[in-house]
Formats: sequence, structure tokens, C-alpha cells
Amino acid sequence: MRQSLSVRPVPDAIFPEKDPGISSQVKWYDPLYNVGAWKKIMVPGYWEDLGHADLNGVVWFRKDFNLDEKMKGVSGRLFLGRIVDADEVYLNGVRIGSTSYQYPQRRYRIPEGLLKQGSNTLVVRVSNFAGKGGFVPDKQYAICTASDTVDISGEWRFRVAQIFYPSGKAQSAPVFSLQSQPAALFNAMVSPLLPYPIKGFCWYQGESNVARPEIYQAYQQSLIRDWRKKWKNDTLPFIFVQLPGFQSYQYLPSQSNWAMLREAQLKSLSTPRTAMAVAIDLGEWNDIHPDNKKDVGDRMALVARHLAYGDTVTYSGPLFAQAQVRGSEIIIQFNHVAGGISTLDGEPPASFAIAGEDKKFIPAKARIQGNNVIVWNEKISNPVYVRYA
Repeated sequence: MRQSLSVRPVPDAIFPEKDPGISSQVKWYDPLYNVGAWKKIMVPGYWEDLGHADLNGVVWFRKDFNLDEKMKGVSGRLFLGRIVDADEVYLNGVRIGSTSYQYPQRRYRIPEGLLKQGSNTLVVRVSNFAGKGGFVPDKQYAICTASDTVDISGEWRFRVAQIFYPSGKAQSAPVFSLQSQPAALFNAMVSPLLPYPIKGFCWYQGESNVARPEIYQAYQQSLIRDWRKKWKNDTLPFIFVQLPGFQSYQYLPSQSNWAMLREAQLKSLSTPRTAMAVAIDLGEWNDIHPDNKKDVGDRMALVARHLAYGDTVTYSGPLFAQAQVRGSEIIIQFNHVAGGISTLDGEPPASFAIAGEDKKFIPAKARIQGNNVIVWNEKISNPVYVRYA
């Protein structure tokens, strides 16, 4: 079958000579450049949410700030949260870093001798190609040295340098991507390891399957069987990470593909010699690639100690076992409760919902009783269904 190739126009951001901030006689990142006509804007934030809708292009941001003598000339780190989509960063006219992809946290090294006592100038050139552009909120925006931390959030100045206008051509045609072709990633990244003995698998994936969660269980179990077959070992441990929390918290019961995919992951535990590292509490509402990987790694390591090395350790939090109705309450029982059930803040469990025969879910009250969780709502006298998160 012949693979068609769809080519889209290359944004002008790829050609910086078209950017007046770079092509002008006095560069926009030069501290001597006069920004008197630049508009004010709050950072962090997406510019679409701050009165600049339908803007894809290149936008320059500038922040002037003062430092005291103890920060003069010392090395440090610049924390710029996360930026959509790409950025180039200049401090006092010197380029100190860039990132071409929206997800990595921005942490740029500030070399010795660059920070000054008194006025300093930070300039960020942001390129946005689709969706909301700007500085992702609820992240750290600061300059940190060994002796002090300076918050750089708040009022900045900005100017639009380039606007990427729609080409007028149909944007629905598929773009050829070699890595998304069947077996491409496996052949490139896993297949070369087949000659080598291994102890097991650690798997962290899933968000790209959220649109079709109903097929994920079959996909994941097929992958597990296939990899074990290729290594000629049906008992190789397979440890996977639950999808982390992401997007805005929903206070009213609602449908969620993320929850459905987590359920599909849970059902994959029916495959022998598998285990799941819980991560729903480790996510970030505004970052599909949350920064806290250490706790994920620690939890996977506990599972590996048990599943691959036979250590007697508590390797899993409570997992649903069964539920039964008692009057107007539903009693939920769990496996893996060796240490008992508790909440991090000592408050009653949250995010449970119950429904009667009509499946119209409403928030449930909950309490811990021994190793069980009891849920109820006075408005439902005959509960039938319960769900979580």
C-alpha cells in the first residue's frame, strides 16, 4: 500500500531573519532596546486568556528586575516553568538557552558574571504554532542562586513579532510520521534488545490512547504476551504506571476517558505476573508530562522488588476487591491493605460518586471503617452503582 505524504507550510519561526526582533539594527533582546511601546501582560498565563485570541506566531516578552549586591556575578538557575511551544531566552543580552518542545520544564543555567547588581533584563522569544501560547500557569518562575530566590512572575512587557496566518489549505490531511507507523517504534527501540537476557519490563505510557480507552486493555495484554513470547519467557514481570492526574478537577460527576483508561489498565492486572504503580496523585493538572518522576520510580522499584526479586515488601496501595450494598450504603472492600487504609490529609476519602438504577451519579460521602470504605448520599435510598475519580 502506498503511503501518501502531506506537506504543510513551514512557519516563519523557522526563518529567524523574518523576525524584526532579530533582523532590526538594535536587537529586541538588547537591554538598550527601547520597549516603551510594548504592551503589559501578566506572566505566567496563556495570551489567549489575556485578551489576545487566535494568535499563533512569535511573541517577545521582557522583564526588567533589580538584584542586590549578594547576587552580583554569581551563577544560578533560571526557572521558566513550561512554555508553549518553543522559546529562546536572553539574560542581559546573552542567549542562555532554548527549548523547541512545549513539555520540558525550563531550567536554564546562568553562568558566573552575567547577573548584575541593580537592573537586569530578561527577554524570552516565544514561538507558538497551535492552541494556546504562552507561559503555563501554576509553575515556578524564578531566578535561583545559592543565596537567594527572586520571583519573576507578575507584570512583563510583550510585543508580537510574527503572525502565522492560516494557509487556506485543508488541514485535515494526515501528516506522514515514520514513528507512528505500525511496529516502527518496536523495531527501532525494542527489537535490538532481543538477543539480551532481561529481568522484566517497566512500561510508562497511555495518554495517546485516551481517545479510545475501550480497546486499551486488549492492546496492553497483547503487548505483554507478545514481548514475553519474543523473549521466550512467559513469566517475565511486566510493571506499568497508572495514568497520572491531568486537566482541571471536576467537582461534579462526569464522564472521563482518563478514568476509563485507568480502569482498562486495572483490568490488565488479570494477566499473571503484572503489577501497576499508582500515579493518579502524582500528576499535574496543566502538564501531561508531570515533573515528579522520582516517586513514580520509587513505586515501580517497590513493585520490582516484589515481582522480579521476591522481596516481601508492601508494593501496592489498596486495590478494589468487591462492593456490597447494605441499606442506603455501599461497602467497598480492598486488597493490599496490609498497612490499613488512610488518606494523606486525614480527611474523609473524596471523589466517590454513587447512583441508583438510573445510573445518574451524584457525589457520595465517604468514611473509612477498618479496611473498608463506606459511601452514601442521603438522596439515594437504594444505591446500586459506585465509582471513583
